[in-house]
Parts: sequence; structure tokens; C-alpha cells
Amino acid sequence: ERGHDPSRAVTVGDSPIDVLAANAAGGTSIAGTWGAAAEGPLREVAPKHVVRTVTELEVLLLQLRSTRTP
Repeated sequence: ERGHDPSRAVTVGDSPIDVLAANAAGGTSIAGTWGAAAEGPLREVAPKHVVRTVTELEVLLLQLRSTRTP
């Protein structure tokens, strides 16, 4: 609505509702397994990525950043 492309958004969440919201918005969903929900329920809602540690998250974010155009 404000000139931003939702497909360029990245959402990191620790609950299925976070992943569902990110997917509904058309962005990239990343589920972190160290928070509110276990890995199984997170995978059931089809995140684009699942990370188990903050280090994995950092590596993934850097990879995503390097593949996106400004």
C-alpha cells in the first residue's frame, strides 16, 4: 500500500501464526524453532525456511540479502 513490494519482506517467527501471516502477505517466512512452538507445528504451516539457531538465522539472512536486488 505504501509502495513496498511484499514479496521482498522477510518475517522471522516462532509460532505457526507468524508463519501463516508471512505466507499470506507473500513474503519470505522463516520459522525459528527456539521459541513458542516446536519444530513439528512450525513445519506443518509450510515456512519457506526453518532455522534452529540464531547463527543459522544470521547465515540465512545474509544469503537472502546477497540474492536480492536493491
